[in-house]
Amino acid sequence: MTPRKTALSVLRARCLSIPNYNLSKQHVYRASSKDCKPCPLKAQCTRSTYRSLSYHIYQSSLEAARRLTKTSGYRISQRMRKRVEELFGEAKEFMGLRQTKFRRSLYVQEQVLLTASAQNIKRMARLLSKRGPKRETAMLALIPREVSESAYRFIDWIFCLRQVERAFARQPA
Repeated sequence: MTPRKTALSVLRARCLSIPNYNLSKQHVYRASSKDCKPCPLKAQCTRSTYRSLSYHIYQSSLEAARRLTKTSGYRISQRMRKRVEELFGEAKEFMGLRQTKFRRSLYVQEQVLLTASAQNIKRMARLLSKRGPKRETAMLALIPREVSESAYRFIDWIFCLRQVERAFARQPA
């Protein structure tokens, strides 16, 4: 057991099972000097006259979030978030979404949807061209299949379009 866990168990055993709260949302376990002086673990526990431990009231949630950041799914989501930011940047810088032409939300929504459609058409054209896919299919290879079924269907549809295009290209005019 770590010294922190040992100290916490000792503090809880000394009738401190209900912690105090301070203003920064911390649980504070604090023993009195009367409790700490005769304790055989005092040398390992603290150099002060008494021991106090504090931790955030949402400590378990914070630890769970830290554990989630170490998973492979989290790393994949980070890459995908970067891709989404790139798409917004492209729309803003190169496709005119920095300013809208009209003011009403209906017209702004129409402009945003048309811009997104143009981006999707650019992606499909790249997938169908001889240059091949850019990053979309490479990213899909990293994602578990059950998470991205719709994305796989979209890519399958693109490849079917490519096969149809090749079939028509082979036929004499």
